[in-house]
Amino acid sequence: MKWLFYLILFLIPQTNIAQAEFTEAYKAKVLIKTWGLLKYHHPEISKGKYNWDQEFLDQFEKIGQIETRDELNDHLVQWILEYGYDEQREKNLPNDIDVFEKNVNYEWIENSRFSPLLRNILNDIKDNISVGEYYASVAKLTSHVSFENEKGLTDFNDDIKAHRLLFLASLWNAMNYWNVNLYLAESAWSEVLEEMTPRFLNAQSTRDFELARLKLISSLNDSHTSTNRSYMWNEILKYHPPFGGRIVNDSLVVTKIYNQNLAKESGIQLGDVITKIEGVSVSTNIERFENLIGASNKNYLLSWAEDQFLLSNNVDSINIKKVSTKGAIEQKYIRLYDYSTDQISRHHIDQEFAHLGRDKKKVWQILDNNIAYINLEYADSRDVRRMFRKIGSTKGLIIDLRNYPKNNLEKTITKHIYPEKDVFVKILMPYLPSRGEYDGQSGMKFLKNPFSAGSYNPQYYDKKIVLLVDRNTVSKAEFLGMAIQNAPGSVTMGEQTAGAVMNTVEFTLSDRSLVNFTGMGAFYPNDVEVQRKGLKIDYMVEEKAQNYDPDGYIKEAIEVISNSNLPNTSRTSF
Repeated sequence: MKWLFYLILFLIPQTNIAQAEFTEAYKAKVLIKTWGLLKYHHPEISKGKYNWDQEFLDQFEKIGQIETRDELNDHLVQWILEYGYDEQREKNLPNDIDVFEKNVNYEWIENSRFSPLLRNILNDIKDNISVGEYYASVAKLTSHVSFENEKGLTDFNDDIKAHRLLFLASLWNAMNYWNVNLYLAESAWSEVLEEMTPRFLNAQSTRDFELARLKLISSLNDSHTSTNRSYMWNEILKYHPPFGGRIVNDSLVVTKIYNQNLAKESGIQLGDVITKIEGVSVSTNIERFENLIGASNKNYLLSWAEDQFLLSNNVDSINIKKVSTKGAIEQKYIRLYDYSTDQISRHHIDQEFAHLGRDKKKVWQILDNNIAYINLEYADSRDVRRMFRKIGSTKGLIIDLRNYPKNNLEKTITKHIYPEKDVFVKILMPYLPSRGEYDGQSGMKFLKNPFSAGSYNPQYYDKKIVLLVDRNTVSKAEFLGMAIQNAPGSVTMGEQTAGAVMNTVEFTLSDRSLVNFTGMGAFYPNDVEVQRKGLKIDYMVEEKAQNYDPDGYIKEAIEVISNSNLPNTSRTSF
């Protein structure tokens, strides 16, 4: 057995290595990486035979007493060999899989100043692909990764340093080995660990810990990352305005009022433009959300900010500068409200409230210039079928996807706009630790390929289709958008979308709260990534805050359909 050979080597004195930078943070990072490698690669540990969270807590206390690098190397060797290792474990990837390896990063094994013995052991474990499925399993039918056996600590306490470091180790390693989109993050994941380890080590309060956890999650740069932990809303952004809007350039246009009486008390009306908050520009205020909210791109960050949180605060009033619809400039204080005590509910998808623009519940109509329009937010399959029976003689079709559709419509819509069945998306699926299967197919493919749409239809709608998208087009909406974009004659107008296309995966954190992230990668059939980037835009839109036109997108879409000479990838403004 190879582990016996390593045990003999362990008894031979190791050459001293310089002790430079042998700090508490260094020891913590070494433990985090080694613990994670064993968790997901070791043939026995990965089967869940041990309480691996408790093992981290125990080892953290032990390495805290270690004073030299040689002692740390020896300790890690002895620790790993306690679990044994069989050299006959499978090490070669199958030849029939298109393996995606952009997330593979084991350079730390060579760069951590480990002894030759420790490096050899870690490399052997790293090369093992015969791993257990206790901590992470990929479903055979859906290819979704599951962490169902992650339970967190029942007694988690952010005052305890070891608990905080376990939180970091657990999430960092889960993402390191099973987030197929990790390579797209703005900062290398190894650099994130470098930055976050001291923050978790040195957190002096619950606030320090909560800000560190939010920063860690936001570092994934994924618009799907959300957590059910309410600290940010309860403490950092406790008070909220009774209205929301749309950020246009460096201003907030009030486009939604959730409570007319409260907005009236603050002198706020639909169409007002807010240009300063506490004497600071809108764009500067948005910066405070970058470490609090997960977003694939900065444009999606605006969708969080503009709805309400741009004006939210931990005090119950703020000073704003606004321009009324009549051009009057005013600087004033407005009151903010605590929803939990003031009984003011946030905007929900079915809630009635005052807003600028057309009635979203009027699903489809034929506009005056014989161009069809459909808003997909509330549309169902019956609405879609009824519309296509009526619009055969129209000049073109506007599909409004600046929303999150309540129903799955890609199959129904594409039956009417595709001449034949076609694949509209390629998928990157998790496969093994740090590796994905590129252009993989669901295990259900033998029944129905979920990544193709349409059917043979010589009578398909062959007029120009303009797809409207913006920062509110996210997840299921982007997936539907990709299907619509694949239709002949389809062009897309708007701005960068959320860049989080596929399913969400849930992970239980060490404090027993939950976090979501995008579980698969999405590509166009020509291999262009959609995760983080968002949907391909043919006509970029620029809006104007003053005299804001809520129907500007639709008017421009009408112009595109009516004027076939407009070039693609152009810029329109209104």
